[in-house]
Amino acid sequence: MNPKATLTFDDADQIPVWARPYVATAAEAGLIKGNGDGKFNPIASSTRAEAVTVILAMLNEK
Repeated sequence: MNPKATLTFDDADQIPVWARPYVATAAEAGLIKGNGDGKFNPIASSTRAEAVTVILAMLNEK
């Protein structure tokens, strides 16, 4: 985790404070990209496809 990582999602203020450094670190690492319109949508449920995408990104991380 990078405590200095910054969030660039338009709805970053909706991400719980405790989760922000983790989400920012995952975004910087390219593990998560948001939903295409600049938002992370932290209140929504993730789909199976989104979960698989994150898992595969982590497995392929070097």
